[in-house]
Amino acid sequence: MNTIRVTTLVMLIGTVFAAAVFADEPKPKAPPAAAPAEVQADGSLLLTPLGARLHGTKLRVEKLPTPVIVNWVDPIENVEWVKAVAKKGKYEVEITYSCPPNAGGEFVVAAAASKVTGHTENTGNWQTFRTVKLGSVTVLNDQTTVALRPTGAFNHALMDVRSVKLTPMPEEKPKK
Repeated sequence: MNTIRVTTLVMLIGTVFAAAVFADEPKPKAPPAAAPAEVQADGSLLLTPLGARLHGTKLRVEKLPTPVIVNWVDPIENVEWVKAVAKKGKYEVEITYSCPPNAGGEFVVAAAASKVTGHTENTGNWQTFRTVKLGSVTVLNDQTTVALRPTGAFNHALMDVRSVKLTPMPEEKPKK
């Protein structure tokens, strides 16, 4: 009987500890409305707002003629595309975003341990979007999740996001 009480107590302490450790992590909203990635004709993966999992209470998807992730005003909030990359390999990363004057900051796009950073630039207003190549990430495992998050504080709002695109890069052949 004492063994059962001790086991129950250990399980309860573990649950309380886990809740305390992850208390600041923003909880995801509802599951995505679409698949995480749309495979394009050229083989690239288009990660759109409808396939994203939003973590936080303020971020949301506006379903304008083209859906956009908006209201990125809290630096602890982030976006994920779960199991977006089906095949391992090296991918060029680009982002399509808008950012008015007096807003913006630095962000990171990560595929597991591989990441590339970027900094928003003024696009004129929230309705004018710019596509920027950020660099490349190496995906080591199939079914990898891609995350987009701020790297720290930002001015007023980080950006509005229309898409993140991952384009497979040709495999480098070993030198003889």
